[in-house]
Amino acid sequence: MPRLKTLYEQNGIRVVANPRPLLVIEAADSSAGLGANEVILHGSSSVEGVLTAAFSRAQDLARDPRLQHSIWIWERGHGRVTQPHSQIFSSPAPWPGRSWTWQALGEEQILAQDQGRMVDGVLMPWAPQVPFEAWVICQDIAELAERTERWLDRMDRVLGVPLTLCWQPLAQPGLLSVQPRQRPASGLALAGGVAHHGVPSELAAELLRQAALQAQPELR
Repeated sequence: MPRLKTLYEQNGIRVVANPRPLLVIEAADSSAGLGANEVILHGSSSVEGVLTAAFSRAQDLARDPRLQHSIWIWERGHGRVTQPHSQIFSSPAPWPGRSWTWQALGEEQILAQDQGRMVDGVLMPWAPQVPFEAWVICQDIAELAERTERWLDRMDRVLGVPLTLCWQPLAQPGLLSVQPRQRPASGLALAGGVAHHGVPSELAAELLRQAALQAQPELR
């Protein structure tokens, strides 16, 4: 297989076009939809380096007036490819999901704090799509990455399950969603796309706080 053309390379990170894309620029000649689909090969880079690469590629792709909406997805801990990697998708249409202004996010953080839905500065949303969904909220990429890394470490220690990370670097650069991966999906999707299941955010937050206080088992 020929080496794929490098679209971005910095700090051990390499970005290439997906050889089996879900979206392609030449959509009229393909069964895929219109857009772009690139793979970010993480190497040994930090989360900050990966987010910086995703943001850079989203900006570059947005030079095409058709590709104004990008989403970065990291299916962490599952899949057949062992090398750490994530993907970025760009398309003409906005990606589905809840839209928030920075002011609204700030108000939601205050409400979550009052209701016990905050853990180490990470917000457990009022209507999570899956149990233990979390929102990492920071305006600065470096701080967003640092807080995300701490949260991933907590999830690895407490839940130890595959995680899906999702971020829209141009539309919502201050919000990164982390969801435990579930197969099959549990719960009931209500009208409007609101998920309902048996683990309220307040309970999820309290379980995570209690787990962090427990002593780690000794390895023998």
